[in-house]
Amino acid sequence: MVRCSPASCSLWEQNCPSGQKCTPDQDWSFHACVPLDPEPGAPGEPCTVEDAPGDGGDSCDLASMCWDVDPQTHEGKCFLRCTGSPEAPVCPDGSTCVISNEGAFILCLPTCHPLAQDCPDGETCLWGGGLRAFRVHRRRLRRRGAGVRFM
Repeated sequence: MVRCSPASCSLWEQNCPSGQKCTPDQDWSFHACVPLDPEPGAPGEPCTVEDAPGDGGDSCDLASMCWDVDPQTHEGKCFLRCTGSPEAPVCPDGSTCVISNEGAFILCLPTCHPLAQDCPDGETCLWGGGLRAFRVHRRRLRRRGAGVRFM
């Protein structure tokens, strides 16, 4: 049995028909056009996903993607997609373009200064590894034995 996949699109060009946006699929192997939410959220606003980030459906506008999603509530925040091109990505000041999963993930994520430690409550400033920048990370409590530690 031959199974067809949805037509591919470009995250950089957002070349889907009107009323749709290009987004990665659930296993991040290709991009597909999906319907835009009727009342989409702008970058920085709360959002929801159908199942998980990258599953094709979120409540963000054409310029953004729902990220940092809580696995229980399926709620996150709309993050701006990088603009420009893979060779010359562009993000607003205070953020850096993160390109991963062979280009399936292109988001502007906030940067920070580790000595300032001026991140919002519940977040911390950590080295972003391959990003070559410090980035804001959500602190997650993880129980270990009788104590609690930040991950």
